[in-house]
Amino acid sequence: MKVGAIASPEFAAKTTALRSQLEAEGVQFRPYADFSAWKSAHTNGHSQNGSAEEALLLAGEFGELASRGWVAQILETDPSLPVVAWGSPSRLADAVKLMKQGAADVLEEAEPASAVVASLSSAVQQSAPQREAKRRLTDLKQKLASLTAAERAVLEALLAGSANKQIAQDLQIGLRTVELRRAKVMRKFEAHNLAELVKLVCEARGAS
Repeated sequence: MKVGAIASPEFAAKTTALRSQLEAEGVQFRPYADFSAWKSAHTNGHSQNGSAEEALLLAGEFGELASRGWVAQILETDPSLPVVAWGSPSRLADAVKLMKQGAADVLEEAEPASAVVASLSSAVQQSAPQREAKRRLTDLKQKLASLTAAERAVLEALLAGSANKQIAQDLQIGLRTVELRRAKVMRKFEAHNLAELVKLVCEARGAS
């Protein structure tokens, strides 16, 4: 399991100690200096590569974490990333506020590392469908972006309901050329028929 972590300055040392315990449990731990560092890495494509986190641990005093609004900001950036808060509660209301902001779980620092691992694992499991949907959408968008201008012209004509012969006339190209470009588009999208292709393209574009 790959876990990122953002800790308030007061919890830096405690988070380092927790890291050692979590790594002993098999967790791959990636700390960030602060929320800005995490967001910068996420925005710059860190979340797209093989080292992407499956969950994020927020460490600090619950009242401070709640007032910073990090949970909501994280979920706004990546709705599929589960966030678990770990630290010290000043008031029960602060823990409740974190949950209302979207935290998957809230754990006090006195909890053993095994409990933290169990909480993170549960959060990752529950968010799996969302992460798979995100991965699928990213894949479809990449396929759409990979089309050449010529292939895109044929695709747009197909989406408009034009038959191959009509597309050839409209684009002033040969019928065989249309068939070849259509086949390339189908292959890139791994679509078995035109109906499936239309569905996948609409999904990639966010159309219902």
